Amino acid sequence: FPRKYAITNFTYRYEALFFLYPYIRGTWSAIERARFNGDGSIRYQVDMLPAVGGGIVSGAPWGSQIEINYSYNFGIYRDRHGPKLGGNSVVVFWSKLL
Repeated sequence: FPRKYAITNFTYRYEALFFLYPYIRGTWSAIERARFNGDGSIRYQVDMLPAVGGGIVSGAPWGSQIEINYSYNFGIYRDRHGPKLGGNSVVVFWSKLL
């Protein structure tokens, strides 16, 4: 887990139609993460993780809401086919107050 971190998040959201709220988001974070050296020792390095995204929030049946969100992080490492910077995500949320 990171020992030190700072996160800044900016979101712009508006009501386009009745119960339809599109938004855009920008996030910047500085995180001190553990890195392994070639000899097996651990060093700590501060990495910047900027991200952008957007989505839509809407009302749904039975007093609930649904959100569809897309985000792209420019600073995260992906290891699927060798280490590469950048990764994206698509998330669908459905929530209801009980």
